[in-house]
Amino acid sequence: HRDLHSFPTRRSSDLNTNGSVGWSGSVSGFCDLTDTGQIAVESSLTEGTSLDVYFFLNGTNYRYGKSFITGVSTEDTHNGVVTFSADITGTSELYKKSA
Repeated sequence: HRDLHSFPTRRSSDLNTNGSVGWSGSVSGFCDLTDTGQIAVESSLTEGTSLDVYFFLNGTNYRYGKSFITGVSTEDTHNGVVTFSADITGTSELYKKSA
């Protein structure tokens, strides 16, 4: 179980002339750089690589695509836990899938 929450957004105005769909989203959670998913996020930031992202709608249906991180911030809470939030921009279609 990961403490990341994703909120994708999509509008009909995001359709461009060649028919591909633009999308963006944000994620937030607790920093744990021993988590392989969060290591990939850090690598994406430092190396400029794309990320595969998955937005789960329920237990069986989800959307997935490739994205770049376009902004990130971290904050230390009063008890030493570090939280983060990041903005992402899709670089591929947001595909539908059922588990």
